[in-house]
Amino acid sequence: FKPSGSFGYTVEKERGRFRVFAPRAKKVELILYKKKDESETERLSMIREEDGSWVQYVQREWEGNYYNYAIIKECSSLKSRHFEKKILDPYAKATNGRDGVGIILPPEVEDNSNHFFSPPPMSELIILETHLRDLLAKAPIELTHNERLEFNGLTKWLSSSDCYLRKIGVNAVELQPIQEFDARTKEEYHWGYMPVNYFSPESSYASDPHSGVAIQEFKALVKAFHSAGISVILDVVYNHVGIPLHLFNLDRELYFRIDEHGRLENNSGCGNDLNCESEPTRKLILDSLEYLVKVFDIDGFRFDLGELLGADFLELIEDRMAGVKKNLALIAEPWSFRGRLPNSIGSTGFALWDDGCREEVLKFVKGEGNENVILQLLKGEMNESTYPWQAVNYIESHDDFTFVDRLCDMNEFPRGNIPVEVARKSILGLSILLLSPGIPMISAGQDLLRNKKGYRNTYQRGDLNEIHYKTLNEDAEYSRQIRKLIEFRRSKKGSVLRPNTMGENTYEEWNGSPEGVIGLFVEKQSEGNKVMIIINANSWEVDLILPPNWSAARCVIAGEICPKSMNPYECKLLERMN
Repeated sequence: FKPSGSFGYTVEKERGRFRVFAPRAKKVELILYKKKDESETERLSMIREEDGSWVQYVQREWEGNYYNYAIIKECSSLKSRHFEKKILDPYAKATNGRDGVGIILPPEVEDNSNHFFSPPPMSELIILETHLRDLLAKAPIELTHNERLEFNGLTKWLSSSDCYLRKIGVNAVELQPIQEFDARTKEEYHWGYMPVNYFSPESSYASDPHSGVAIQEFKALVKAFHSAGISVILDVVYNHVGIPLHLFNLDRELYFRIDEHGRLENNSGCGNDLNCESEPTRKLILDSLEYLVKVFDIDGFRFDLGELLGADFLELIEDRMAGVKKNLALIAEPWSFRGRLPNSIGSTGFALWDDGCREEVLKFVKGEGNENVILQLLKGEMNESTYPWQAVNYIESHDDFTFVDRLCDMNEFPRGNIPVEVARKSILGLSILLLSPGIPMISAGQDLLRNKKGYRNTYQRGDLNEIHYKTLNEDAEYSRQIRKLIEFRRSKKGSVLRPNTMGENTYEEWNGSPEGVIGLFVEKQSEGNKVMIIINANSWEVDLILPPNWSAARCVIAGEICPKSMNPYECKLLERMN
């Protein structure tokens, strides 16, 4: 089955039209609800079209009210010979919660291409991965309790020059999922990786979950990011769904992978893998992505467990989105429990999360790593990518331990005071990311030495994930180093750190560096732009005699633009005297 055309609620010749794809259903009914009491008001039998779609028309006066579908299927084992399931429209543009119902709203204007925000090329990106409620929980701004749970709160904070997101200096955020997910209440903390609808913004993040204002409020948030010069990348989950399984009740075999025994496959670890080889599934995902860009002006996507979508479908996504928005960022998590994406993905425009970088930098700052591997990272040679920016370099993300937690057991420090040694190693690790080709990704609060008190899986622990900005004053020097390095990377001089192609830079190792010190000369040939990177992996200061014609003022040192304060994880430089 290969569906075509538009689905969900649209307007056709001044009438409202509902359309759903259910080719194996015996019957489909449209259920309409009056908003004031949310009780079932009217049932209309839908008409089956030749391609397996079902359609029904209503007067536009129903806009502002609610709807869902009743899917009736045959079942020979039941006395009635059939059964019925009520589902949320997979194309609903707004909903009042995980169970549905959908909200009937006038279609949004989808083509704003003349007014789109212009995101930077992928080679220029510096990404901050973050969660809306983690940012707002302790944000130093006057907000109501509800605003700290909503799109509106973050929109308000972004208008302040004192906002953390503005001050850190990144040019892109990667928002953890904001598509409708299976939180039961507004108050429930949720990472969002259990989606129930791929079009509607999360209703619990709206000031009124029952009216559809989530659309306008999320639009306003994206616009606020753009006004701050920050691109918006959405973390999207197109490999499995949350509870209830509306797509399962629509058509189990069309939308989910089934093994030879008829069981749902589970390479996502969530119990129900989407069938991304199925044409209905592919259309649903492609339509969702295009809608998010055209209506909300989204600047890119990070595909959770991208391996489950498959390399061929990711290429199809790239082709479809190429004509929608220029410089749209496409990023994939290249693994699942089934395996990893093939090397052929390197011939596409996708960037991939680099877990190799994560592990090698950790080993290096702990004194267990290989300097040659770090040199490969600094040259952009750690992976077999076609372009340097195809590697998303990170050492911490929302998942698993924080970098601080991997360096020490915070339970040994009951007052929460991070040892100086751990703090310096953490900042050194971040600095290596920001000095390397590729796309550096920082986890929100990482520059503030955030930790989770040793807990590994905190998807329901807002108390452990929230960012404590008071540490910004206590550890101001560490945060300042990272912000200065971000500023340098984004500067004209720092363009040498963000090559677009593999042959753009030349790299020369400094053979005269002492033991435990990495020295690398980097030159952008087209501009004659040169920098020298020095990283001291020792736990003591090192005096260096620089090569001829180099001075401390021209060197970038492990998180600090020289000359300034020195600490044991920076190099003490002495200008060569000729």
